[in-house]
Amino acid sequence: MDYEFSTQFGEVTATFSMGHEAIGRWLTEELGSQLKKTDYLLAQVTEIEEGHRQQLAIVGANLQLDADRYGVSLTPVNDDTSLDSEDEDENAALYDQEFRAECGLTDFIEALASWRNYVAAL
Repeated sequence: MDYEFSTQFGEVTATFSMGHEAIGRWLTEELGSQLKKTDYLLAQVTEIEEGHRQQLAIVGANLQLDADRYGVSLTPVNDDTSLDSEDEDENAALYDQEFRAECGLTDFIEALASWRNYVAAL
């Protein structure tokens, strides 16, 4: 899972590799430059990794984050995918890439810690 962070016009953005774009959306849209929210999430997923917590579910504006000891998944909050005929398969695949992602818990924690460090350095 590759990712890059950037700042443009005072806004922080996380861009993740294909198949993990939703993680970048979560970081950008739900956490942004808010260190308290980022620290909270980092503490919660670290508790899962250490076995002090079983799972976590956070419903954001557009995406829901679910985490357990097996990994992290992001899914759309409102999964209303009413697509038309021929374009349905192609559009559904593009939709999934943008709004759905899964990764291992350790990988997510590393990306989240990197995001936290990037934001804190601004």
